[in-house]
Order: sequence, then structure tokens, then C-alpha cells
Amino acid sequence: MVEYAIMVALIAAVSILVIGFLGLDVLDAFSDAETKFDGSSGG
Repeated sequence: MVEYAIMVALIAAVSILVIGFLGLDVLDAFSDAETKFDGSSGG
């Protein structure tokens, strides 16, 4: 039972880290897209 708890904790920690890094990449991508749209609107 303890082994399963450790595995679940490790999987949760890795998932949180991966989602955090991907979240930053997605945020950067949306920021770049917003900048491009704002620059090309001409208004």
C-alpha cells in the first residue's frame, strides 16, 4: 500500500511540473499571438 502511495505522489509531482512548464510555453505563445494581432490591426 505504501508503495502505491509513493508512486501516486511521484506521478502527481511530475504531472504538476510538466503542466507548469507547458503552461508557461502556452502563455508565451498566446502573448506572441496577441502582440502580432495588435501590431497588424493598424488602429
